[in-house]
Amino acid sequence: MNMVECYTEDVEKCIDSPLYGGKAKVKVTSPDENTLKICSESEKFGKVEVTEVFTEQGFTMTLKSSKGASMTENWTRWVCEEGSYRYVCNEGAEEYTKAQGHTQDFSKMMCDHGFRLEHLGPGDVWMVSERFGGTCHSQKVEFDKEIDWSMPGWERKMLMTRLAPGKVKCIMRCPKTGQVEEWMRWISPCGKAVWCGEDKKTGKKCKIVYEKFTCPVGTWRPVAMYGVECMMKAGGEADRLKSNESPTF
Repeated sequence: MNMVECYTEDVEKCIDSPLYGGKAKVKVTSPDENTLKICSESEKFGKVEVTEVFTEQGFTMTLKSSKGASMTENWTRWVCEEGSYRYVCNEGAEEYTKAQGHTQDFSKMMCDHGFRLEHLGPGDVWMVSERFGGTCHSQKVEFDKEIDWSMPGWERKMLMTRLAPGKVKCIMRCPKTGQVEEWMRWISPCGKAVWCGEDKKTGKKCKIVYEKFTCPVGTWRPVAMYGVECMMKAGGEADRLKSNESPTF
Protein backbone atom coordinates (compact mmCIF):
# COMPACT_ATOMS: atom_id res chain seq x y z
CA MET A 1 0.00 0.00 0.00
CA ASN A 2 3.01 2.34 0.14
CA MET A 3 2.97 5.01 -2.53
CA VAL A 4 4.52 8.33 -3.47
CA GLU A 5 2.60 10.77 -5.66
CA CYS A 6 3.16 14.39 -6.67
CA TYR A 7 0.16 16.69 -6.87
CA THR A 8 -0.36 20.26 -8.01
CA GLU A 9 -2.53 22.12 -5.56
CA ASP A 10 -6.15 22.59 -6.64
CA VAL A 11 -5.64 20.50 -9.82
CA GLU A 12 -7.46 17.19 -10.22
CA LYS A 13 -5.24 14.23 -11.12
CA CYS A 14 -6.17 10.80 -12.44
CA ILE A 15 -4.13 7.90 -11.00
CA ASP A 16 -4.18 4.11 -10.88
CA SER A 17 -3.16 2.95 -7.43
CA PRO A 18 -3.92 0.03 -5.05
CA LEU A 19 -4.48 2.64 -2.33
CA TYR A 20 -7.68 3.65 -4.09
CA GLY A 21 -8.54 0.18 -5.35
CA GLY A 22 -7.53 1.03 -8.90
CA LYS A 23 -8.33 4.11 -10.94
CA ALA A 24 -9.27 7.27 -9.09
CA LYS A 25 -9.52 11.05 -9.41
CA VAL A 26 -7.65 12.94 -6.68
CA LYS A 27 -7.56 16.63 -5.86
CA VAL A 28 -5.44 18.24 -3.12
CA THR A 29 -6.21 21.68 -1.70
CA SER A 30 -4.91 23.77 1.19
CA PRO A 31 -7.70 25.76 2.89
CA ASP A 32 -5.09 27.42 5.15
CA GLU A 33 -1.36 27.14 5.93
CA ASN A 34 -1.91 24.36 8.47
CA THR A 35 -4.47 22.23 6.61
CA LEU A 36 -4.45 19.84 3.67
CA LYS A 37 -7.64 18.45 2.16
CA ILE A 38 -7.47 15.43 -0.15
CA CYS A 39 -10.65 14.65 -2.09
CA SER A 40 -10.80 11.44 -4.11
CA GLU A 41 -13.37 9.51 -6.13
CA SER A 42 -12.98 5.88 -7.18
CA GLU A 43 -15.23 3.03 -8.25
CA LYS A 44 -14.29 0.92 -5.23
CA PHE A 45 -14.49 3.47 -2.42
CA GLY A 46 -16.69 6.18 -3.90
CA LYS A 47 -16.04 9.72 -2.71
CA VAL A 48 -13.59 10.12 0.18
CA GLU A 49 -12.50 13.33 1.88
CA VAL A 50 -9.35 13.36 4.03
CA THR A 51 -8.51 16.45 6.09
CA GLU A 52 -5.10 16.79 7.74
CA VAL A 53 -4.59 19.59 10.29
CA PHE A 54 -0.98 20.20 11.37
CA THR A 55 0.21 21.77 14.65
CA GLU A 56 3.49 21.97 16.55
CA GLN A 57 2.42 18.85 18.45
CA GLY A 58 1.68 16.77 15.34
CA PHE A 59 -1.37 16.41 13.12
CA THR A 60 -4.92 15.08 13.09
CA MET A 61 -6.27 13.21 10.09
CA THR A 62 -10.03 12.89 9.59
CA LEU A 63 -11.45 10.64 6.88
CA LYS A 64 -15.06 10.79 5.69
CA SER A 65 -16.58 8.51 3.06
CA SER A 66 -19.68 9.05 0.98
CA LYS A 67 -20.62 5.51 2.01
CA GLY A 68 -21.04 6.65 5.62
CA ALA A 69 -17.76 5.50 7.17
CA SER A 70 -15.50 7.91 9.02
CA MET A 71 -12.36 7.76 11.15
CA THR A 72 -9.92 10.07 12.93
CA GLU A 73 -6.21 9.53 13.62
CA ASN A 74 -3.94 11.59 15.86
CA TRP A 75 -0.22 11.61 15.03
CA THR A 76 2.43 12.99 17.40
CA ARG A 77 5.32 14.89 15.88
CA TRP A 78 8.73 13.37 16.59
CA VAL A 79 12.01 15.26 16.18
CA CYS A 80 15.40 13.64 16.79
CA GLU A 81 17.24 16.19 18.93
CA GLU A 82 20.18 14.01 19.95
CA GLY A 83 23.48 14.70 18.24
CA SER A 84 26.24 17.25 17.69
CA TYR A 85 25.63 20.76 16.36
CA ARG A 86 28.09 23.35 15.07
CA TYR A 87 27.78 27.07 14.59
CA VAL A 88 26.74 28.34 11.15
CA CYS A 89 25.76 32.01 11.38
CA ASN A 90 24.04 34.62 13.54
CA GLU A 91 21.97 37.78 13.51
CA GLY A 92 22.84 40.41 16.13
CA ALA A 93 24.77 38.05 18.41
CA GLU A 94 27.92 40.20 18.56
CA GLU A 95 25.98 43.29 19.67
CA TYR A 96 24.04 41.09 22.09
CA THR A 97 27.17 39.86 23.90
CA LYS A 98 28.83 43.29 23.91
CA ALA A 99 25.76 44.83 25.53
CA GLN A 100 26.17 42.28 28.32
CA GLY A 101 29.70 43.50 28.95
CA HIS A 102 31.67 40.71 27.26
CA THR A 103 34.87 42.04 25.67
CA GLN A 104 36.23 38.87 24.03
CA ASP A 105 36.82 38.76 20.28
CA PHE A 106 33.44 37.54 19.04
CA SER A 107 34.77 35.79 15.90
CA LYS A 108 37.27 33.81 17.98
CA MET A 109 34.58 32.83 20.47
CA MET A 110 32.30 31.50 17.75
CA CYS A 111 34.83 29.83 15.43
CA ASP A 112 34.69 26.52 17.32
CA HIS A 113 31.30 27.00 18.96
CA GLY A 114 28.99 24.00 19.14
CA PHE A 115 26.96 21.81 21.44
CA ARG A 116 25.93 18.20 21.84
CA LEU A 117 22.67 16.73 23.19
CA GLU A 118 22.41 13.25 24.67
CA HIS A 119 19.08 12.02 25.99
CA LEU A 120 19.46 10.31 29.37
CA GLY A 121 15.77 9.85 30.24
CA PRO A 122 13.30 8.97 31.46
CA GLY A 123 11.48 12.13 30.45
CA ASP A 124 13.32 15.28 29.46
CA VAL A 125 16.67 14.61 31.11
CA TRP A 126 19.69 15.46 28.95
CA MET A 127 23.45 15.60 29.00
CA VAL A 128 24.30 18.96 27.43
CA SER A 129 27.86 19.53 26.27
CA GLU A 130 28.94 22.93 24.97
CA ARG A 131 32.15 24.31 23.50
CA PHE A 132 32.43 28.08 23.49
CA GLY A 133 35.41 30.43 23.43
CA GLY A 134 37.84 27.54 23.85
CA THR A 135 36.02 26.22 26.93
CA CYS A 136 34.28 22.83 27.03
CA HIS A 137 31.57 22.04 29.55
CA SER A 138 29.19 19.10 30.06
CA GLN A 139 26.32 19.01 32.52
CA LYS A 140 23.15 17.06 33.21
CA VAL A 141 20.02 19.14 32.58
CA GLU A 142 16.56 18.16 33.77
CA PHE A 143 13.66 20.08 32.26
CA ASP A 144 11.20 21.99 34.46
CA LYS A 145 13.78 22.14 37.24
CA GLU A 146 16.06 25.08 38.03
CA ILE A 147 19.75 24.19 37.83
CA ASP A 148 23.07 26.01 38.24
CA TRP A 149 24.69 26.06 34.79
CA SER A 150 28.36 26.14 35.78
CA MET A 151 30.23 26.76 32.52
CA PRO A 152 33.27 28.92 33.51
CA GLY A 153 32.62 32.57 32.69
CA TRP A 154 28.96 31.89 31.83
CA GLU A 155 27.51 30.80 35.17
CA ARG A 156 23.73 31.05 35.19
CA LYS A 157 20.62 29.96 37.05
CA MET A 158 18.77 28.11 34.31
CA LEU A 159 15.33 26.64 33.74
CA MET A 160 14.37 24.76 30.56
CA THR A 161 10.90 23.62 29.58
CA ARG A 162 9.48 21.91 26.52
CA LEU A 163 6.82 23.71 24.49
CA ALA A 164 6.50 21.19 21.66
CA PRO A 165 8.50 18.43 19.96
CA GLY A 166 11.78 20.06 18.92
CA LYS A 167 10.84 23.35 20.63
CA VAL A 168 12.29 24.38 24.00
CA LYS A 169 12.23 27.56 26.09
CA CYS A 170 15.15 28.44 28.34
CA ILE A 171 15.19 31.17 31.02
CA MET A 172 18.56 32.17 32.48
CA ARG A 173 19.64 34.60 35.17
CA CYS A 174 23.18 35.71 35.90
CA PRO A 175 23.74 35.77 39.71
CA LYS A 176 26.45 38.44 39.42
CA THR A 177 24.60 41.02 37.31
CA GLY A 178 20.96 39.97 37.71
CA GLN A 179 20.55 39.91 33.93
CA VAL A 180 17.67 37.73 32.76
CA GLU A 181 17.64 36.15 29.33
CA GLU A 182 14.96 34.20 27.50
CA TRP A 183 15.96 31.80 24.75
CA MET A 184 13.84 29.76 22.37
CA ARG A 185 15.34 26.75 20.62
CA TRP A 186 13.88 25.06 17.57
CA ILE A 187 15.33 21.89 16.06
CA SER A 188 13.94 20.93 12.68
CA PRO A 189 13.62 17.36 11.36
CA CYS A 190 16.42 18.15 8.86
CA GLY A 191 18.84 18.88 11.72
CA LYS A 192 18.97 22.68 11.80
CA ALA A 193 18.95 24.21 15.29
CA VAL A 194 17.97 27.85 15.82
CA TRP A 195 18.39 29.72 19.12
CA CYS A 196 16.61 33.08 19.49
CA GLY A 197 17.55 35.09 22.57
CA GLU A 198 16.36 38.25 24.30
CA ASP A 199 18.16 40.07 27.13
CA LYS A 200 15.45 41.52 29.37
CA LYS A 201 17.84 44.15 30.78
CA THR A 202 19.34 45.57 27.58
CA GLY A 203 16.44 44.72 25.27
CA LYS A 204 18.88 43.25 22.76
CA LYS A 205 17.81 40.27 20.66
CA CYS A 206 19.75 37.81 18.54
CA LYS A 207 19.49 34.61 16.54
CA ILE A 208 22.13 31.89 16.26
CA VAL A 209 21.90 29.05 13.73
CA TYR A 210 23.57 25.65 14.01
CA GLU A 211 23.71 22.55 11.83
CA LYS A 212 23.83 18.92 12.91
CA PHE A 213 26.96 16.99 11.98
CA THR A 214 28.52 13.61 12.72
CA CYS A 215 31.10 13.99 15.48
CA PRO A 216 33.98 11.44 15.20
CA VAL A 217 35.02 11.82 18.84
CA GLY A 218 34.34 8.72 20.93
CA THR A 219 35.11 5.05 21.36
CA TRP A 220 34.58 2.81 18.36
CA ARG A 221 34.57 -0.94 17.78
CA PRO A 222 34.17 -2.92 14.55
CA VAL A 223 30.99 -4.87 13.98
CA ALA A 224 32.23 -6.62 10.85
CA MET A 225 35.53 -7.03 8.98
CA TYR A 226 36.13 -8.00 5.36
CA GLY A 227 39.42 -8.85 3.66
CA VAL A 228 41.47 -8.83 6.88
CA GLU A 229 42.77 -12.37 6.33
CA CYS A 230 43.90 -11.62 2.77
CA MET A 231 45.52 -8.36 3.85
CA MET A 232 47.50 -10.06 6.66
CA LYS A 233 48.66 -12.82 4.35
CA ALA A 234 49.73 -10.27 1.75
CA GLY A 235 51.69 -8.46 4.45
CA GLY A 236 53.49 -11.62 5.53
CA GLU A 237 51.49 -11.96 8.75
CA ALA A 238 49.79 -15.25 7.93
CA ASP A 239 51.25 -16.95 11.02
CA ARG A 240 49.59 -14.40 13.30
CA LEU A 241 46.20 -15.62 12.13
CA LYS A 242 46.94 -18.98 13.77
CA SER A 243 48.31 -17.47 16.98
CA ASN A 244 46.84 -15.60 19.91
CA GLU A 245 48.24 -12.39 18.39
CA SER A 246 45.57 -12.26 15.69
CA PRO A 247 43.62 -9.00 15.75
CA THR A 248 40.74 -9.07 18.20
CA PHE A 249 38.52 -6.27 19.38
